[in-house]
Amino acid sequence: MKKYILYAGVNGAGKSTLYRTTHYQDTMPRINTDEILREFGDWRNTADLMKAGRIAIERLNSYLQEGITFNQETTLCGLTILRTIHRAKQLG
Repeated sequence: MKKYILYAGVNGAGKSTLYRTTHYQDTMPRINTDEILREFGDWRNTADLMKAGRIAIERLNSYLQEGITFNQETTLCGLTILRTIHRAKQLG
């Protein structure tokens, strides 16, 4: 059974800490824009921030379309994440 697991909360709430206490870090892909950004860029560079966001969206769409179980870290800001949750539910 595929799963879409969210670690949600405000910045500093402990989302990443909670994630590190689970077995999921060894068993499924993860979408975390901050982690993606750290792979190649600088949080002070707007272009790097945008690139990390695009990569996260590409991965999200790919995982949903392919029915891959994954987890995502989010602050639940904006309508995009709500649409994504709805879309995931529709896809089963």
